Amino acid sequence: MSAKALPVFWISSLIAALACGVGIGYFLPQSDQGSPQQTHSEGGNSSPRAQTAFTQGNDPATTATTRDGRAEAASGDPLEELRKMLAGSMTGAYSHNDARTVRRIVDRIPAAMIPQALALLEGKPESWQISSLRTELYMIWGDSDLKGALAAAENLSSLNEQRGILSALASQWAATDANAALAWATQQPDLNLRRNLLNTVIGAIASENPQRALQLLETHELKGHQASGAIMGIFNTWANSDIEAASAAALNLSHPQSRSTALNAIAQAYAQKDVVSALAWAEKLPNAPDRINALMYVVFAVSNRDPAEAVEIANSLPPGSSRNNAMGHAIRRWTDSQPAEAAEFVQKMSPGNARNQALSSVATAWAQNAPQEAAEFVLSEGFGSNRANLLSNVISNWAMADPVKAQEFVATLSDEPALYNQAMQSIAGVVAADDGAKAMQIVAQITAGEQRNQAIAQISSTWSHSEPQQALAWFRAQTDPDLIKAVAPNLVNGLVTYEPELAVKMASGLTDLETRTQAYSNLASNWANHDPVATAAWVNRLPAGQEQNRAAQSLMSNWTDSDSYGASVWLEALPQGEMRDEAVSSFARSVSREDPEAAAIWASTISQESSRTSSIENVVRQWMRQDRSAATAWLQNAPIPDDRKERLIR
Repeated sequence: MSAKALPVFWISSLIAALACGVGIGYFLPQSDQGSPQQTHSEGGNSSPRAQTAFTQGNDPATTATTRDGRAEAASGDPLEELRKMLAGSMTGAYSHNDARTVRRIVDRIPAAMIPQALALLEGKPESWQISSLRTELYMIWGDSDLKGALAAAENLSSLNEQRGILSALASQWAATDANAALAWATQQPDLNLRRNLLNTVIGAIASENPQRALQLLETHELKGHQASGAIMGIFNTWANSDIEAASAAALNLSHPQSRSTALNAIAQAYAQKDVVSALAWAEKLPNAPDRINALMYVVFAVSNRDPAEAVEIANSLPPGSSRNNAMGHAIRRWTDSQPAEAAEFVQKMSPGNARNQALSSVATAWAQNAPQEAAEFVLSEGFGSNRANLLSNVISNWAMADPVKAQEFVATLSDEPALYNQAMQSIAGVVAADDGAKAMQIVAQITAGEQRNQAIAQISSTWSHSEPQQALAWFRAQTDPDLIKAVAPNLVNGLVTYEPELAVKMASGLTDLETRTQAYSNLASNWANHDPVATAAWVNRLPAGQEQNRAAQSLMSNWTDSDSYGASVWLEALPQGEMRDEAVSSFARSVSREDPEAAAIWASTISQESSRTSSIENVVRQWMRQDRSAATAWLQNAPIPDDRKERLIR
């Protein structure tokens, strides 16, 4: 199986599920790797790894070819060169030249030295560069010793990083031995990780055998976004080889959402080959909602090559959300190449919601390339209540390219305070990523009041990512209680990503109970994304009461999404009480989307009766949408009053 064989739908689905900042190239399957054993000689790497964020192309004048086929730059110790890069340019601004240099260094590191290279990354501040480099090194390691790479990845402290790298290695393994990779994936104890890995492996299988991939999907019961991504990948691949068989299989799917997703994938794949036939096929679908959605996906495919034609097709669809979505997508594509023509077409549309959404699509797309023209377009049209929001989006795009010009334009709007204030807030938000102090000066021009405080809160959060000490020093100098109340939770959000101890110290120093409680909640939620175990230890140390309860709730919400097994282990160790009840309620609410029966069992352990009843009711309602008979059967013996059971069943 070649690296390019994995469908693009699998790539996009996997990235959405992982959310770990790793480049698309890492999720392409590799070759020459059959099982998690060392199959190459030391330093060997015969599989063509996809280019990543570091791959900017090798310079023939400065590179040679190593004995294993990888590019090599000047002679020297690659580990020492990498150490110098990590101490220098990778800690600040990162140029294309830096990317090329790292690419050349990485290509010269023998597989046997990969653990040493990974050790150099320990303790470095996390960034997209470090994350991408770590994954690239694991992929090199996996080329020659997949078993060792998997074992090391399973011990990574960051759950998001662990999940991303394991999924990348699973894709690498599945390319040559899908059965072995599948068996390994099914044995993972964490539900979310297991489903992500199964999604990856089934994606590799779909490239060769979509029928088997569909059977595996049904066997392992992937749910939620994993199931949608998997179905989209299977049927997109299948449609490219056998439209009729793919259509028959899609129409036989019993679940309406799964059937619709499969037909949408077929429509998009079909339209890329033959638009006329794809439209005729979609028109013949027996179910009206499936038919309309399939036509919408035909529009999506056509808009990539002929957006004007796509707009005409979209305009012929029956009124409704599918038509609006199709029209918006096609209009945005048309505006990319011919903004004036797209705007002229939309202006001639009949007044109504469809026209308003199309006008918004034109302005948003136009702003990417010609922000001043887009801003003038927004001001000249009757966008109603959405005018300020749309102008704000346009100004944000403009400020990314030229904040000074954007600010000069907004200054002309001072006689319209609503437009002026929101647009200035947008400019400040963009500037804050590079210069928090300058952003605060811009925000100061907004009319005093709640909106300015909210803008300052937003800026302080962004500022705390780039310059945490300066942002904190600014905050400590503030005396306005309303401003402190607005800013503190956002500032904690920013600080905890890179300076959790500083965030804890700041939050605990807040004197207002309501503000401190909200700050603790934000801190727990954000910290749990990076280190849920440390977050849990901190929550345990908080005094009993409202602050601890809210923090536990927030911790559970995010921890459950990334590692439901680890979260459940922590819950099991908690003593009965109000904090445990709040945490279990949050855990059950999150788990109910994927495993409602487990969520119901957990909800039953809540000690406080009203909280227990409320939690069980929420879970059972979710469960009934998925499997009413199973939920009803479980409910018969649930520990809630009979009248509440009857109300749920009705």
